[in-house]
Amino acid sequence: MKIVFATNNKHKLEEIRDILGSSFEVLSLNDLGCHDDIPETGSTLEENARQKAQYIYDKYHCNVFADDTGLEVEALGGEPGVYSARYAAIKDPNAESHDSEANMTTLLKELEGKTTAMPDSAPSSPSSLHPLPGNRGDIRIMILHYSMVS
Repeated sequence: MKIVFATNNKHKLEEIRDILGSSFEVLSLNDLGCHDDIPETGSTLEENARQKAQYIYDKYHCNVFADDTGLEVEALGGEPGVYSARYAAIKDPNAESHDSEANMTTLLKELEGKTTAMPDSAPSSPSSLHPLPGNRGDIRIMILHYSMVS
């Protein structure tokens, strides 16, 4: 059975393919021929995951699931959170959206002298249009000290 994982993130695809084994042929957005900038206008990771899955389902009428992942930094009041992929562009209008290097640099500047970060993820499928139960992942990371060196 074919199923689309609404991502082009190679690491996420490898992990899901390893978990599902040969039971499913997991396709990426690239495999589907989707190069759209899929809207992510939700205010939560769950809303964005639902939005991505629904977008692909509506356009391609295929089995699909999606996730949205964000880094929630307690010391930054939960930022960048749902805006992790666009963090640099939010802080600097001249920065590119979805630029991992720029996002990391921006985050590290904001983290100067701060301590904790928590990545989070929320999967969803349009078959239920709800987050998949029991799958929201919280992983705590303690940053003991960080200093940017120019």
